[in-house]
Amino acid sequence: SKRVICLTNGEVFDSATEASALSKANHSKICMCCRGERKTSGIDKDGNRLSWMYYDDYIKILNDEEVEENV
Repeated sequence: SKRVICLTNGEVFDSATEASALSKANHSKICMCCRGERKTSGIDKDGNRLSWMYYDDYIKILNDEEVEENV
């Protein structure tokens, strides 16, 4: 299983299954968000839609942006 991050609040989970259990978002739809097939899955207690990404992809984007800033 792959780690996922909720882009809405920055929470990191060990898997989409764990994220689903703790956020009440649908596991399959979290995975669809991570693959770029959906924009959001679930809402937080304030009514904000939750956006998701695989954590490794998130870190790669951060590293790529850091490299670009140093060029």
